[in-house]
Amino acid sequence: MFRTLALTAVTATLAASSATAQVVSYHHHSTVAGDYLGGYAEAVHAEGLNVRNRAYAYRVLVAAEREREALRQERDTAYRYESELDRKEIARRAEINRERRRLKAEQLNEDAQYLLEDVQNRRHIWPEALREPQYAGHRLQIESILRDWDTGYPGDRRSLEIVVTELRDQLDATTTADHLSHRDAVSTLRQLEVLALRRDYVTAEQPAAGRVASRLPARLTDTHLASE
Repeated sequence: MFRTLALTAVTATLAASSATAQVVSYHHHSTVAGDYLGGYAEAVHAEGLNVRNRAYAYRVLVAAEREREALRQERDTAYRYESELDRKEIARRAEINRERRRLKAEQLNEDAQYLLEDVQNRRHIWPEALREPQYAGHRLQIESILRDWDTGYPGDRRSLEIVVTELRDQLDATTTADHLSHRDAVSTLRQLEVLALRRDYVTAEQPAAGRVASRLPARLTDTHLASE
């Protein structure tokens, strides 16, 4: 009986030892698997974070690129708008300048015509600076030319141009007039220069054909009249 109890105790002890070993073995196995699974989960989580971070970074990059493109387009639009405004302003100023020059030329032509008519009607008053004695000869020559003026006759225009040029040179070299008087004199000379360049007015009382004939040599005129 004693031997039976001893065997039973040994058997129980061995069984308990075997069970303990199995528990330890299972516990050890579970820890390794948990570590593996945990590490894998952490790796997957980290990869997910990495993917999300890349996606976020891409979205930020795309948004920044769109913002830069929008800013560039806005800047280009503003530049084109300013350039268009500049072109329009340049065109507007050019048109204003052309209109101003046109009006000035028209006014100069009108003043030249008034001067011509005044001389022909003997009511012209020369500017103060040109009434000085040293200019008397040129004044008489100009009045003589204009009183029998024919814009269609080159000799009249050429003669007037020569006399006006001489008078201008003499005025610039010898005048003692003040600035305003000198400016009035130059304005009158400019009107005379316009007349010397113009061919559209025939205003003297004598018909143009008669004035041309009066400038031809007497022999040629007599021959022409005889042939008629």
